[in-house]
Amino acid sequence: MEYQSQLEKLHEWVGQKLTSCPVRDGVTFHNHNEKIFKILRRRKGWYIEFSVPVPECPGLQELTDEEAKTRKLGRTRWIYRGTSEENVRKLVTTAMASIPQSRIVEPAMARDVRIVSEFTCPCLKKMEKLQNASNLPQEISQQLEEACDLLGSERYNDFIPKIGQTLKNITSHMLQENGIEPSGDLRDQLNSLIEREIISSSLKEEVEELFNRKVLERHFEDQKRAYPLALMLVSFTSKLINIGKLIKLWS
Repeated sequence: MEYQSQLEKLHEWVGQKLTSCPVRDGVTFHNHNEKIFKILRRRKGWYIEFSVPVPECPGLQELTDEEAKTRKLGRTRWIYRGTSEENVRKLVTTAMASIPQSRIVEPAMARDVRIVSEFTCPCLKKMEKLQNASNLPQEISQQLEEACDLLGSERYNDFIPKIGQTLKNITSHMLQENGIEPSGDLRDQLNSLIEREIISSSLKEEVEELFNRKVLERHFEDQKRAYPLALMLVSFTSKLINIGKLIKLWS
């Protein structure tokens, strides 16, 4: 199962019980400020780190405190590696069941439910910072602002093609600034930037994951299913703008 499909499944299982946000190598799921589990980006199979107890199953490794300390994994003690979607679903369900339930009743709480989460995703703040960056060309800043508005209004299906076009303009600008005529689709231009060491090669695997099957052209009937891809694109856009030589080009 592809990484994007794995994320869609996780969001389907956790519903509104947890919040999520991309990190350097995957996506973390939290209950308020407590990390519950993290999925890591892999080409094949599942790789999930749990910070709360989960039951034994094939593919699950339990670390000692010393092992976790040596590997700098913080509170992570259980790691699942495998291909069984059913095992992952059971582990995630068990992890969520261990979260203490609030006993506070709020009669005045609104009856309508947010599509993704009752909490503000940190990704929205990332977008706000990007659109306010003074070193970006005006045209791109405007596009980022429009994309941020779509993200803030939970129009993830519209956000995806919008940020895709913005990324294309960013890569075209970077190539032109380095005396290279832009050609090909977004993936081609990103690979060109990586091959010429204009941006870090650390983005190569992420480029392959995100843009190898025209994911930007997908249409999601359900906004909730578009949400994981929107998260990954926010994270990637932030990395692209802030990594390597890009800031120097526009400063």
